[in-house]
Amino acid sequence: MRFVRRGLPRLAIGVADLVAEGEQPLVTLRRAQETELPAELAFGFIDGASDYRDRVVASRRLEAAGDRQTALSTGIVTDDALAVALADHRLQEIWDGRETVSLALTDRRLALEPADTVTLIRPEGRISFRVTKIEDGLARRIEGKSIDPYGSGVPTGGGTVGTPEWSPDPGPPDVAVLDLPSLSGVDAPAARIALFADPWPGPFGVAIGSASSGYQLRQSIPQRAVMGTIAAAIPPGPVGRWDRATFLEVSLPAETLSGEPAEAVLNGRNIVAIGHAADGFEVIQFRDALLVGEGLWRVSGLLRGQGGTSDHAAAGHAPGSRFVLIDAATPLLALDPAETGLLRSLRAGPLASAYDPESFTTLDFTVHGRALLPHAPAHLRATRNPVGDLRLDWIRQTRLGGDGWDQAEVPLGEASEAYRVLILEGPSERGRFETSAPHLTLSAATLAAMLSAPGVSFIARVSQLSATAGAGIATEILVHG
Repeated sequence: MRFVRRGLPRLAIGVADLVAEGEQPLVTLRRAQETELPAELAFGFIDGASDYRDRVVASRRLEAAGDRQTALSTGIVTDDALAVALADHRLQEIWDGRETVSLALTDRRLALEPADTVTLIRPEGRISFRVTKIEDGLARRIEGKSIDPYGSGVPTGGGTVGTPEWSPDPGPPDVAVLDLPSLSGVDAPAARIALFADPWPGPFGVAIGSASSGYQLRQSIPQRAVMGTIAAAIPPGPVGRWDRATFLEVSLPAETLSGEPAEAVLNGRNIVAIGHAADGFEVIQFRDALLVGEGLWRVSGLLRGQGGTSDHAAAGHAPGSRFVLIDAATPLLALDPAETGLLRSLRAGPLASAYDPESFTTLDFTVHGRALLPHAPAHLRATRNPVGDLRLDWIRQTRLGGDGWDQAEVPLGEASEAYRVLILEGPSERGRFETSAPHLTLSAATLAAMLSAPGVSFIARVSQLSATAGAGIATEILVHG
């Protein structure tokens, strides 16, 4: 390999240095047609100012007669301005070298090598060319391409570089598996998955399996979820009516929230899940959202305990609880119903990328099937007759198809109607009963036999039963003696 400074003549030769070969002329000049030369050159390079991406720039000769194109791919790391100058220079070189010079020299010119620049002096005038081929025989046959000795030198660039584009690595995504009630009325586990990364590099793949058996791709997540945390504690709240006293302080690292009219909220807009995977999530809807600081939102006009999550509404939430907006970015998790209740493991990372712990998140989780649990009975009340018998009455809720206002009674939603009633005195269970109707009567004698003393207060706790999921969410009242 030789590195030669181009454009400097190595030597000059005259007619006396040429050797005649048979009937061939001393010097042969062949000129390429314009239609044989490229009108445009595409120059490929690596842009060091744009995260080392492959780039292509083009140079075009406006006075060219044809439309032939050629490409030159290089491994040069440079900037856009120098790449354009190199493309222009290379295209000009091709046109300057449209003439091929062929001649034979005496053996006194053994020092001549390929890539040398030679000036031939003859009566017709001077011609400069770069040696491209040498054949040694009885004479040294030389072939070269014409050059313009007065042309521009090799470009060095303008010395200016644009601001480099930085593509930060978001690292492994934040992943949340949300074991939620059914929000679509489908009688099946309705766990959802939410992923967040900033910046979002593109679709993520979610694979489920184990390190020993391997992970199989289940689904792709095309967009990140609106995920954040609760900045302040949320107190217990009412269910079945607007909560105008409570507001949420929500911290979001990215994305935004927007308010909706009350009618839109009642029709299913602005649904969020708040809580933790270990304790469960409350489904809340909100009407108003106001940006009060950098990444800090005040959310108000709440509907608490939606989808039968009244137990979480009654418990409240501690600071740091997850806040996840439920929309198209939080799809149902592709989980087989037979996997409900099993400990599973997932890996989430850039789609079609090999596993890398620096960019993938591995998460163990269990979906218990919150969507299969019967909702808590409503309007539980206790009445006594004059002889001391106690009657408990309640109205059942349904987890399926209960949104129709013209129904005389909501669908049962279970294979059969059944309820469990627990009688609790302090932490101790004093009695357990099951009934197939939304009421239960306990005689004064039964109460006397169960309780520790006459007139003691106790708790009556009622839950609807499911043939597959067991006892659902309970509701309770304190009964005074």
